[in-house]
Amino acid sequence: MRNFYFENTKIGQFFCPENFAFILVYEGSITLEVNGNGLCFQKGNVIIISSNNLYKLIDTSLDLKIYLLSSNKETIRKYTNININRYDAYRIANDETNKNKIYHNSLELQYLINQFIQLKSYYDSGVEFSFKNEIMWNIVSIIIYSVFGKLIMGFNDSNATSSRKEEIAFDFIRLVSLHFKNEKELKFYADKLYITVKYLSNTVREITKVPPTYFITDSVINEAKINLLDNNTSIKEIANQLGFADQYTFGKFFKKHTGLSPKHYRLENTLIQSF
Repeated sequence: MRNFYFENTKIGQFFCPENFAFILVYEGSITLEVNGNGLCFQKGNVIIISSNNLYKLIDTSLDLKIYLLSSNKETIRKYTNININRYDAYRIANDETNKNKIYHNSLELQYLINQFIQLKSYYDSGVEFSFKNEIMWNIVSIIIYSVFGKLIMGFNDSNATSSRKEEIAFDFIRLVSLHFKNEKELKFYADKLYITVKYLSNTVREITKVPPTYFITDSVINEAKINLLDNNTSIKEIANQLGFADQYTFGKFFKKHTGLSPKHYRLENTLIQSF
């Protein structure tokens, strides 16, 4: 886990984080492009960084100060006892609009800042003592619960949905993340979940407010963008890796959803590794 000022990424560069992260903006502002959507984050914003998304740094104010907490999901699961509904966790991590990721209450914001400060002081300290790691991971748990609790309230769901439908939606999204490169038809996922295509489509649309095909297309496009930013891999190889019949079919699909040919996209952008 790490806490530091955001200073490693240059303006205009893409980054694809390997880890899950929270970014707390406590001074200034930062503008990011998240999967093609430009979003400005100001004091009080908590940005949830997910390895499923592709980010580009657009701009930062001169007075920008942030705390960043980064760790892989497996480590978080191992050392904390976070108990949050899986679908709630998913939609928080992948809510690209970030409309609810803000602390308007100055006392709440200061409390969260204090947690980051305390965690950073332990992390930076060279002094070892009994239960130091346990204390640090308990602070991490407090931060996650504080942020997730705030954001779940912000969804303001008007209708309660059955946990069964939420589980189907989550399991579908999980299956897409595993199989999208080779399986782009809904029947594959419906069969895996032992339900009909119609029921899968209706359930995912009801829970997520978007059709299930959105998740497949989004996963393919994001993976394609990441791969295209690696100049060591040919476009033909990328098309093959993503399960397309040929480079032409891939190019047509990519341009339909991004407005750019794969070659044009590659020429215009660069990628750095982050987090």
